[in-house]
Amino acid sequence: MDPYLLGFEGGCYHLLGRDAERGAIEAWPLQAIETVRAGRGAFQLPLGLDLAGTLAERLRRAGGPGWSVRLRFKKGASLGGVAAFLAEAFGPAQRTGGRGDGELTVRTSDLLGLRRWLVGFGPEAEVLAPREMRMAVAQDLEAALGRYRKSERRPEG
Repeated sequence: MDPYLLGFEGGCYHLLGRDAERGAIEAWPLQAIETVRAGRGAFQLPLGLDLAGTLAERLRRAGGPGWSVRLRFKKGASLGGVAAFLAEAFGPAQRTGGRGDGELTVRTSDLLGLRRWLVGFGPEAEVLAPREMRMAVAQDLEAALGRYRKSERRPEG
């Protein structure tokens, strides 16, 4: 990613830059960026690009600041209660998918907070999209499992 601008919109910081894989200019909530490493060298800003205007336009196009996260909860979960909590803690939430399939979509800029909350559900919840969030939750759960397996090998005391 070629970073162009760090801007504050909708209560959180967003990074505007060019997605090197897709060649598109995008905006990411700063909280969604977990690692940073130096690239291959210098890059050039596109001539005449209105950075602040482009950031505002990208966020408007995406339906506001934040990311749309699609979740599935185990059958029998109180989706009404889960959706109400999600809406209050993380952002607008709505039921998606078919009747009774346990799917919800939440729009949030607090990916780290949502991720930590979801880990508490263990196998009762699953992130369907975006892929990066799904992989991050899987890594968190694997790390927790590794810690428990490691402690099983240690003698008590």
